[in-house]
Amino acid sequence: MSCADLCCLFCWPPLPSRIAAKLAFLPPEPTYSLVTSADATTSAADRHGVASPAFQLHLSDRAEFQFSNEDKSRFLDAFLATTANGSTIACMMVSAGAHARSKYTLLFSHGNAVDLGQISSFLIGLARRINMNVFSYDYSGYGASTGRPLEKNLYADIDCAWQQLIGRYNLSPGEIVLYGQSIGTVPTVDLATRVNPAGVVLHSPLLSGLRVAFPDTSRTWFFDAFPNIEKAPRIRSPCLIIHGTEDEVIDFAHGLALHDRLPQPAVEPLWIEGAGHNDIELRQRHHGAAPSAAAGQYVPHEDEGAGARGGGGASMTCRDLCRLFCWPPLPSRIAAKLAFLPPRPTYSLVGDMHSPRFQINPPDMEDPAAAPPAMQLTEDEADCLEAFTANTARGSTIACVLIRTVRSRKGSKYTLLFSHGNAVDLGQMSGFLIDLGRKLNMNVFSYDYSGYGASTGQPLEKNLYADIDCAWQQLIGRYNLSPGEIVLYGQSIGTVPTVDLATRVNPAGVVLHSPLLSGLRVAFPDTSRTWFFDAFPNIEKAPRIHSPCLVIHGTEDEVINIAHGLAIYERLPRSVDPLWVEGAGHNDIELFPQYLLRLRSFLYDELEAMNASIGADADRAVAGGGSTSTTARDKVRGDQS
Repeated sequence: MSCADLCCLFCWPPLPSRIAAKLAFLPPEPTYSLVTSADATTSAADRHGVASPAFQLHLSDRAEFQFSNEDKSRFLDAFLATTANGSTIACMMVSAGAHARSKYTLLFSHGNAVDLGQISSFLIGLARRINMNVFSYDYSGYGASTGRPLEKNLYADIDCAWQQLIGRYNLSPGEIVLYGQSIGTVPTVDLATRVNPAGVVLHSPLLSGLRVAFPDTSRTWFFDAFPNIEKAPRIRSPCLIIHGTEDEVIDFAHGLALHDRLPQPAVEPLWIEGAGHNDIELRQRHHGAAPSAAAGQYVPHEDEGAGARGGGGASMTCRDLCRLFCWPPLPSRIAAKLAFLPPRPTYSLVGDMHSPRFQINPPDMEDPAAAPPAMQLTEDEADCLEAFTANTARGSTIACVLIRTVRSRKGSKYTLLFSHGNAVDLGQMSGFLIDLGRKLNMNVFSYDYSGYGASTGQPLEKNLYADIDCAWQQLIGRYNLSPGEIVLYGQSIGTVPTVDLATRVNPAGVVLHSPLLSGLRVAFPDTSRTWFFDAFPNIEKAPRIHSPCLVIHGTEDEVINIAHGLAIYERLPRSVDPLWVEGAGHNDIELFPQYLLRLRSFLYDELEAMNASIGADADRAVAGGGSTSTTARDKVRGDQS
């Protein structure tokens, strides 16, 4: 994080569009390199007969290339080109070889968090399936491309790629089809308004940066980033929009709204039922089945053209606007607001509010922006779930549930205080929590953050801490549990309140599942210190946790890199052996068998032994003339750190 980055984040003039753009770019570690070949023949010359240097493409193991080296040499032509903004970008022409039947060439702008190395196998497969040559490139700051990943560089990058097709490969505009995926739709839409390609494909497009962060935003502010919604009406080429109905990153409503704004007559869109953000390509209909069956399945509400997840998001108020653009700039608040993604409530608390009944809402079949429906509970499951509301110190009323699954004396003496991840609520989590409690033979208590589910208030960092304080007090006061009978469990963003509470109380143990170091370290992975305005500073608080702590993280986590889990683990005073789940991402760790095995070992074996050791040491300290037993016990905890 350079001085320039710091100034852009915190000093005048505040530039929220720049902050949003920087948070949007997630360039991975390069998975390939381009090396000038001394003995290879020069690659294709441009239309003026000027030959460029030939390059050899070297792919690392992380590229997971699925073809042979002969295929790589035969089908991939890689080279470097210089953009108008001074970046040198990596380009790749993927030949369909003998499979080529179409006169068109696809100009493919890829999604986020990948580079040409990682998508090279996919591009070869795509070229063969659609019988078409495919040209792609890496954005500035991605892969072997130099420069910085900025919005203005996106536009210069695709301009350069377009010019390579026109000049180097002697293609006419009518022989090029633009294809943008996710963040790649941003340069694709922009270029499509300035040239006349044969066609345009927008795969999981976004309306604008602020509409992703603030789904109810109803206008395009002058400082908004990636304003596809304003540019789409100026696309005159035929345009196909493809979007998954269960997209968890860019809501399906973005695709609907863009389709409505395209000049008529628009091409029939492809809405893929059940598909998320990263699995559309796995559906057969993506590669050629007629989309007519899907067209017209969903009709957006009148107000849906502006954003996504309308009921679940935070509307952009005048206060929000001032916080975003006026003095004093508060990037930690911006980062926090971008981090919270409350879904539309999937459950209701009905009846007497002192002892309400937990009821799963039926799925809204007419509303494409609704959250994925929660599983209906069986009668037996509903019987073990006790729901109620409680008031926090900051004035929110939060929904709480206690899941009683312990059926015998062999059950654990501990109760799990579970702080869930983002973009879900208790309705969606209830089935998982009941199953987890039964498999661990342990009662589970959970709650919804302010602004999530049936909880009132706003989803803010300071409210997270008040919410978990309230949940803790319910276990202590309402259920008469002692701190030594409670194990804190935080998942993803839920590790933020979990870590904070664990520094202020003495639970029996702590589980951190896919933890983050801090907000800025997610957005700026090279950040080496904690700035005073950083959000979610787990890295600074972790050394003050003196309870036994288990860290769980997937090695292929695409949201919070495993480096966060490793760094947290190294800073814990009383960590146990961590669980690094090989091949697991951010949302599938629970599907791996070692997850439950490690949890059981921690909860039933290690906690008992470690806490018994602390108790014995504390008793010896008291017998030796120490002060009160409580003080001695706390001292022993501190000494062991």
